[in-house]
Amino acid sequence: MKVLLINGSPNEAGCTFTALSEAARILEEEGIETEMFQLGKKPIRGCIGCGGCVNKGRCVFDDDAVNRAIEKAEGADLSACKGKEQGSVPETDTEDDNAETDTAKCICEILCTEDSINGDCPVCGADDASLLDCKGKVPEENMGEQEDTGICKHHQEHDADCG
Repeated sequence: MKVLLINGSPNEAGCTFTALSEAARILEEEGIETEMFQLGKKPIRGCIGCGGCVNKGRCVFDDDAVNRAIEKAEGADLSACKGKEQGSVPETDTEDDNAETDTAKCICEILCTEDSINGDCPVCGADDASLLDCKGKVPEENMGEQEDTGICKHHQEHDADCG
């Protein structure tokens, strides 16, 4: 048996690496082969919905790590992914494929700001919350005459390159 351990954190030797290394050590003590794949700092393209992967069995764009991760996963009996950083591989429950996912959903009606965070929201009120995950709306009183700053309207802290 072979287990692929995918590190989705950009910190190659951080806590995620330590946790995956400990898992690898325990698995190897049981005679199970492991391989660590560092994904976190590699660029990952967003899907453009072209459907090319259906015919090719892989992404048509070969300039990111997705195809290499797929190749590695195909050679493994089990994959374990870990990483919460933006752009990382999402965590999956490998113990029970039928288990209900308990993904937190933003319940905010008003967009959270650094000065005003909804502590009752399971997403925005979390210790490691990112305001970018807030699904609330900008209050109407803040929607009046706004100066065009050249930056996107949904993420005022971003620059003009924000998509």
